[in-house]
Amino acid sequence: MFFIGVFGITSKDKLLRDSQVECKECNSTLPKKVIKRYNTFHVFFIPTVRWNLNYFCVCPSCKSVFELKKEKGQAYEENPTEELTYWDLKTVKKGKPLRFCKSCGAEIDKSHAFCPKCGEKQ
Repeated sequence: MFFIGVFGITSKDKLLRDSQVECKECNSTLPKKVIKRYNTFHVFFIPTVRWNLNYFCVCPSCKSVFELKKEKGQAYEENPTEELTYWDLKTVKKGKPLRFCKSCGAEIDKSHAFCPKCGEKQ
C-alpha cells in the first residue's frame, strides 16, 4: 500500500468461489480457488479507480497458478452457473507435485526417494 497524504494505491485479491476444473499440472480434481486481483486508487480509503484486473485459479494439491482470460473470468464472476474447463487455464506458475509419506504421512516432493522427516524409502 502506498500513501501520499490522503491518497493511496492498493492491490486487492478477492476470492470468488471454488471450481471443479481438472488441474493441468497434477490432474487433481480437488476444488480450485478462483481469485480476482486488481489495483485501486483511493481517496480517504474510498476506492475511486480500479485497473489491472486479472483472474487466477490456484490448485491446492500442487500449488500451481493458472491465469484466466479476462472475459472468461468476468463471466465466471457474474454467472454462478458458469464453469471453467481445462482449456480455460493458462499456466503462470508450476507448483511442485506433492505426495505423502507411506509411514509418517508427511507431505513430500515427488522427486524425493526418501522422506525428509522420517527417512523411510518411498
